[in-house]
Amino acid sequence: LVTIVGSNFNHAPTTILFNGVPATVSSLSDNEIKAVVPPGAKTGSITVKTSIGSTTRAAPFTVRLRQDFELGINPQNAVIPANGSTSFAITLVDMGGEPFTGLVKLSLQNSPAGITGSFNPQYVSFNRASTLTLTSQQGNQATVTIQGNSSIEGSDLTKTVVITLNPQTPGAT
Repeated sequence: LVTIVGSNFNHAPTTILFNGVPATVSSLSDNEIKAVVPPGAKTGSITVKTSIGSTTRAAPFTVRLRQDFELGINPQNAVIPANGSTSFAITLVDMGGEPFTGLVKLSLQNSPAGITGSFNPQYVSFNRASTLTLTSQQGNQATVTIQGNSSIEGSDLTKTVVITLNPQTPGAT
C-alpha cells in the first residue's frame, strides 16, 4: 500500500499508474490517495490522473518484489591455464521481503571464443549452489557473464554477474 500526498485528488475519475500499470485505489480524499501497487508493476514513475489534470512524480518509485534474488559467485576471479579449467560456486542471494522459493536457470552470456562452460546443476534454488566449470583453450584474460533467469510474481526476471579469468603465468603451476 502506497500513500500519495498532494492536493485536488478528489476529482473523479481518479487514476493511479505505477510506470504505466493501473493501480487499485483503496482510499481517496482531496489531499491523500492510498493505492495498492499492482502486480507486474516495475520501478518507474507514478502518475496521478483526475478530471482536472495529471501529474507525474519526478523521482522514480522503486518496486521491490516480495521475492527477489541476486547471483553470488565465489571466487569472483580465477587464474586459468591454456587447455585448463577452473571452477566457481554460484549461489542465490535473497533480496526480497520474503524468502526466495523459485528456481533460477543459469547460463553463460557472450562467452569469449575458446572458453566453454557447464553448470552442475543448471537450475539453482536458495540455499543450494551450482558449480560452474570453465575451460579455456588459450588461457587468455577474459570476462565471462553469468545470467540467471526466473519467473517471479508473473514477471520474468534476469540477473547477471561478471567473473574475470586471468591467464596463468608460463611455468607456474
